[in-house]
Amino acid sequence: MVLLSCVSAMAFDNRGFDGAGQTYDRDATRGSADSDPKVKDRGPAKPSSITGKEKFRYFLTRSFLTPMPYATAIAAGAFGEWIDDDHHHHSKSGDFAADSMTRAARSFAFGTTANFFEKFAYASLFKQDPRYHKSEKRGAGARIGYAISRLFVTQNDQGARQFNTSFIAGGLTSAAISNVWERDERRNTQDTMKRWGLHVGFTAVSNIFREFVGKP
Repeated sequence: MVLLSCVSAMAFDNRGFDGAGQTYDRDATRGSADSDPKVKDRGPAKPSSITGKEKFRYFLTRSFLTPMPYATAIAAGAFGEWIDDDHHHHSKSGDFAADSMTRAARSFAFGTTANFFEKFAYASLFKQDPRYHKSEKRGAGARIGYAISRLFVTQNDQGARQFNTSFIAGGLTSAAISNVWERDERRNTQDTMKRWGLHVGFTAVSNIFREFVGKP
């Protein structure tokens, strides 16, 4: 109910998100286009900074309103069960599928928790922009390198480059919190860091995908 109330309140906000999670003012954009017929020739405007409220909306969108978190959770669940030799990969496909979905539920909980800290709580605390901004580089290698570097480099609300504290601290916090729902044998430092490492890896893949396929 709390989430639904937040979403309903935000629906009446005059600011919106485009497909890449960028914000814009609907009336300002409309008025500018109507008053200046040459606005379409100016090229895309640079993304503006976003408020704490907009960061919370971005967290909701990235966590629940796109297919990526669900697909990532399912993939992480199947991969985690496959590399786990506790049950010899399960001789029955039904058992493997059931246990993979259990892991997927845990992975989804991890991802949602990570998004909360990375895209809202810590992003607001450290005044950092949680959005992914595509590069202007040429060549696949340079763009892949840029996408991976965004794990450690981000920009603050004023657009200046800085260490991506929100992502690093958010992932570590989520990895620690996930011990609440993990099995007893996985509540240790090694498995906690393994979960964080997988999260970093999946985020790197997601950044590369967004660099080449996502909208600017």
